Amino acid sequence: MGSQVGPIIFGNPTARKQLLDNGEVYTFRTSDRTTGDTWARASRTGEKLVDVTVEQVASIDDPSPDSLRDEWAFRSGFGTPEQWWDAIKDVHGPPETGYVYHVEMRNVKRDDVAVALFESRTETRTYRVTLDDERTFEVTAVESEYESVDEYESGSGYFSVSVNFDSVPDGDPKPDRYPTDIGEIAVVETDDGWGTPVLHAAVQHVEDDELVRWEYPTLGAVATIQGIDDGE
Repeated sequence: MGSQVGPIIFGNPTARKQLLDNGEVYTFRTSDRTTGDTWARASRTGEKLVDVTVEQVASIDDPSPDSLRDEWAFRSGFGTPEQWWDAIKDVHGPPETGYVYHVEMRNVKRDDVAVALFESRTETRTYRVTLDDERTFEVTAVESEYESVDEYESGSGYFSVSVNFDSVPDGDPKPDRYPTDIGEIAVVETDDGWGTPVLHAAVQHVEDDELVRWEYPTLGAVATIQGIDDGE
């Protein structure tokens, strides 16, 4: 499965705004639920939290375009199921399995996550991290790195928090990759504010008993964090 993502849901900003205002938004996710959430990845303004409901409205186990009903295709900014299906394949390739979910917008600012982490960046604290796909991890923040947006002409800064997991995250590593109990939460800063905080695991790429490099695969976008130490 490729990692390429793109705007497969909406054809233009006007249609996107109308669909959001009406609460009629759909998204496509691959079976691992981490590579196909195109709306969550494309929306980096930090204004609202994207919550994918448990309501599965279509499946691509049956690759027939008829599995995507006219109503879903229309509401997602495509004229026909065939056009929607073509867009999915253009972005993800022909995936073996995947699902279409209904998306709800909750009035929760994702900025809150980045702000909370930034304000406590000099402290060692333990958090319960919940991702967009509702997986949770207990992590302890140990150190941070910050490069302010004001320092770069490109208008893009960077903030990351190194974390220790309470247990090694589950995953499906590539050959010669070995999971560890460390990782990081990373977020981009722009002139408009914080982007989407993303949780990464850290894995070791080892060949012939030699460490080749560290790699940081994405576990998912962070929806909420809760301080375990003080119940925040």
